[in-house]
Amino acid sequence: MSSIFPSAFKNQKKILKVLVLGPYKPLKAKKRLFRLRDYLRMHGYENANVVEDFPNIPKYDEDPDIHFTLKSRDKIRNWADVLIFVFMCQAYNLGVWAELDFTIKSVKDKIRLSVVYHEKGTVLSSQTRGPLKIVRMFTKEFPNDPKLFRFAFSFCTNATYEFFL
Repeated sequence: MSSIFPSAFKNQKKILKVLVLGPYKPLKAKKRLFRLRDYLRMHGYENANVVEDFPNIPKYDEDPDIHFTLKSRDKIRNWADVLIFVFMCQAYNLGVWAELDFTIKSVKDKIRLSVVYHEKGTVLSSQTRGPLKIVRMFTKEFPNDPKLFRFAFSFCTNATYEFFL
């Protein structure tokens, strides 16, 4: 193996744009998403972000509900290379489901570099599982945050190879 490869791979990790999507409520869930983002950044994925990391300019709409919906859709469609969807127990997952549904229906080219992680004990209805199976999006259950972090890191590593090589 060339000695150039590790350096090139490290550089590719820095520029790969990873968007972590998940529930922001309750605050505990939001903090877990931020820890996942930070873990990926500490391991070389410097462009790992959550939607909140982006400024609220431009203002997509005066209505905050419309603004944040359009903002997340814009980042999914126009910014991200990799999408990581996280469903958590005892959290409000409707927002992440809406983002996932938008991706499946409107941004099909992002599906191959997207993953869905769901915390053990999280109930995913057949109306959630069905579309994921139809588009063959990778899903995995995680038992705890350290496993989630390692799973996401592994997915990003595979995506780096696929995206750049």
